[in-house]
Amino acid sequence: MLPPLNITSAHLGKRCRLGRVSFTVLVAVTCMIAANSASAQLGASEEQLGWLLGNPVKKSGDLIYYHKPPRNLVAHMYRGACDQICIFSDKETQGFPIALTDDEIQNLLRDFGGGMDWFPVGRLSMNRVWNSRDGRSFAIYETMHNKLVMMTRDAYRREKHGASQGKSM
Repeated sequence: MLPPLNITSAHLGKRCRLGRVSFTVLVAVTCMIAANSASAQLGASEEQLGWLLGNPVKKSGDLIYYHKPPRNLVAHMYRGACDQICIFSDKETQGFPIALTDDEIQNLLRDFGGGMDWFPVGRLSMNRVWNSRDGRSFAIYETMHNKLVMMTRDAYRREKHGASQGKSM
């Protein structure tokens, strides 16, 4: 039998003893909780979106609408996975959602961006743009409508192709 591990809690200043099997189970459970808590992201299934965002307000074709105060979210599903998500405030001024702060945008990129790192792209317009480190996704903050849109490049190609064919998503 393996000797127990000694784990020190820096916060409590106490020592506790866990067997190796207990420690392994603790680590596995912690990883599963962490994975589930970040599931409302690009690439998430409808079930994963619902787990974090709750029941949808409305479904229309491939679009699923959520209201999780203080935000509204619209997810586009493609082949069972979220490939676009639009996030905006549930509060309005003059018929438009109120602006998201820089901190809110950074938090939303982190929380809904599929677990990716994001870096800003030089401004070509008044909108703000970010690319994911892996290059598979990008995000745009539409300053005229105060909406953050994250989408995979594959979704963008499909949307662009659909628009050239006279179809819209």
